[in-house]
Amino acid sequence: MRTIKILFVRPSKSSFIQKDLELFEKHFYVRVVVFVLSIRKRQSDTLKSMLNLITGILWADLTFSWFADTHAFWAVRLSRIFRKKSVVVVGGYEVAKVPRI
Repeated sequence: MRTIKILFVRPSKSSFIQKDLELFEKHFYVRVVVFVLSIRKRQSDTLKSMLNLITGILWADLTFSWFADTHAFWAVRLSRIFRKKSVVVVGGYEVAKVPRI
């Protein structure tokens, strides 16, 4: 029985992210937000993403974000404000520019 509601926040639709989403959908209630941050070119898309993120967080029990990037930052910050749990998957490119790793 599905009882947990997950807001799945992603920056794009890559195959491995899609596989995780499909797995979650088998066991949980899931909503998806494809986060767009383009303040100069597509302000309306950015505003829509933020509104979808806020309403999704209010609906969900937790947020799940692929990659520690801007979309995950906002998902975690807003989740904390609304006292919701959040999970961020570090996929690799976030630390690729750290020379000592």
